[in-house]
Amino acid sequence: MGSLKVREKKKFPVFTLFFLILLCAAGFMFYMAFKEQVPYWISDYKSKQVQEGYTDFADSADGTLPYDFTDRKTAAKDSDKKKTSEKKSQNIPQDWNGVDWNGLKKMNPDIIGWIRIPDLAVNYAVLKGTADNYYLYHHMDGSYNILGSIFAEKGTSEDLDDAHIILYGHNMASGQMFGQLSNYTDTGFWKKHSYMYIYTPEETRTYAIYDVYNCLDNDRTYTIGFTLGSKDFRKWVKYSIKKGYYSTEFKPTGDEQIITLSTCADSGVINNRFIANCMLVDTQVKEDYVAPTPTAKQEK
Repeated sequence: MGSLKVREKKKFPVFTLFFLILLCAAGFMFYMAFKEQVPYWISDYKSKQVQEGYTDFADSADGTLPYDFTDRKTAAKDSDKKKTSEKKSQNIPQDWNGVDWNGLKKMNPDIIGWIRIPDLAVNYAVLKGTADNYYLYHHMDGSYNILGSIFAEKGTSEDLDDAHIILYGHNMASGQMFGQLSNYTDTGFWKKHSYMYIYTPEETRTYAIYDVYNCLDNDRTYTIGFTLGSKDFRKWVKYSIKKGYYSTEFKPTGDEQIITLSTCADSGVINNRFIANCMLVDTQVKEDYVAPTPTAKQEK
């Protein structure tokens, strides 16, 4: 009888095992990074679809100020026109101020306006839901997205005509939503982007950003319910000016509507906010609008 041979078990190479572990870890990290970026890509794609499908500011009444008020606005508008005129389709159904309000309302009836800062990523619909935090996590088309939308509190007037309105938006590292607002701590940046525009079905309003600062989420900045020109509102306006990081040529008195843009501060502190206060300086009403005479190029 022959001797029995014991077969040795082959040892799994330590290097191969280590390599597989690293490969799995890298795959998991890649998956998590990809998963985290997906909402950003979806939001950016959807936002561009809405912007290109429902707005065309190239040849619209976009709140142009009187020529002797400032040259900065004209420069910003011309730059914005140059960028958009080549991209927009002439077949976009638009109203008098470059927004297809009927189309937007059909897409989402919670849309009450549009906000734009030329040359910045701020170019979105303004939403108002039945709950204050609904559009913190919903896109302007109504779908769920962690980037949310630009939105007003549920008690805000549908016409956006309250004495003091607060518009909220996420501070995204990608620059989306209100992700570029913190750049206003630099006065040079402010000089190039000192105007903000609000569009409604009946009006196009021009606002000047008069001060910026950081504050807590329970600061007096968040006080609303004022009456335009009231003693309390004038006190609030003075308070907001004093908090500004630098002085600007714009000094509201309490007779002008104020819109506060609010986002999380770059510090990452949970209850710290970055604020940009904007005063109304010009209003263009639909019934007073006169369409520009088509140029020879447009007639073709």
